[in-house]
Amino acid sequence: MVSIIKNRLVVLGVIAVLASVISAATAHEGASGIVKMRMEKFKQSQQQLKSLIAHTKAEKYDEVARLAGYLAEWGAQIPAHFPEGSTQKPTEARPEIWIDFENFTAKAEAFRLAAIRIEEAARLNDKGAISQAIQDTAASCKS
Repeated sequence: MVSIIKNRLVVLGVIAVLASVISAATAHEGASGIVKMRMEKFKQSQQQLKSLIAHTKAEKYDEVARLAGYLAEWGAQIPAHFPEGSTQKPTEARPEIWIDFENFTAKAEAFRLAAIRIEEAARLNDKGAISQAIQDTAASCKS
């Protein structure tokens, strides 16, 4: 019973993060260049995370592993999508990203490592570990 409640809380937390990403994505109309590219990548990762959660519920662990692999790849690419000077509107990226880029890079790495843990747990068919890694991934998105 506790496991079911924990899984539902994880899913609700991730949905809340995804909802904020979706609302931000619609606010970015008119973007171009690297800003548009990173917004599209974030939108794609949001969709992959949403699918990953559905596949976890359905215990389709091969799909979970595949999607987590994509998220891990994106995590490695995130810092390169925030070059200095890419602050033009309509970006909603916070100035703190460039002020403390080392911290931002560490958060992207935390995202990548959490996605790798999802992939590893999926290969072991470990739903509990997948749920914890999803929670960690969602937490890294909030940073």
